[in-house]
Order: sequence, then C-alpha cells, then structure tokens
Amino acid sequence: MQFFGIGPLELLLVAVIALLVLGPQRLPEAAVQLARMVRSLRRYAASMSAEFRQEFREVLAELEEMRAELQDLRQALREQTEEAGREASEATRALEASSDAAIRALEGSPPPPSIIETTAEPAPEATPPHRPPS
Repeated sequence: MQFFGIGPLELLLVAVIALLVLGPQRLPEAAVQLARMVRSLRRYAASMSAEFRQEFREVLAELEEMRAELQDLRQALREQTEEAGREASEATRALEASSDAAIRALEGSPPPPSIIETTAEPAPEATPPHRPPS
C-alpha cells in the first residue's frame, strides 16, 4: 500500500522520527493538525477539479455552438453557390437561344441597305486659289 508515494516502512520511520522530535505530549496535537491540513488540501483539490470540469464543460458547449453555426453557414453557402450556378446556367441558355434566333433571323433576311449612296457625284479636285501676280 502506498500513501503519497511512501511505503509502509517509510511511513513507520517518519512516525518514529516525529515521536522523537515532537515528543509523546505534542505528537497527538501535531497528528490532528496534519489530518486537518490533509483534509483541507483534499477539499481544495476537489473544488479546483470541479471548477476545471465546469469550465471545460462551458468551453465544450461554446465550441459545439460554434460548430453548429459553422455547419449552418457552410450549408447556406452551398445552397447559394448552387443557386448562383443554376441562375448562370439559365442565363447562358437564354443568351444562346436569343443569339441562335438572331442568327437564324439574319440568315434569312436580305442584306442591309448601303448607307452611302452610290449615285452621288464625286467631289471636285482641289486646286489652290488663284492669285494675280504682283
């Protein structure tokens, strides 16, 4: 049996040394004080352990909330991305359909009229103004 990492023989040796140092009259009082101190340390350790567990639970709860929020954001982003992809596909199909219709309409129609009339007279040749010699 181990007590604070001390075996039974070491514990007996400590008790004998305490008896010699403190004497038979003060030894019971010292043992009571030692027992109180050990009890107090155990209570302190238990309360600290409970506090750590409680803090750890709170941190885990916050982490779980963040994970749930992240999952919701990921799902919303996925849905928006899919919606944008569908809208882009629909717009592409509509554009292709209208361009195909415009091409078919242009293939069957006569060529557009010429903007420049070919019956116009050519411009006269430019000559420098005539000046009388001085």
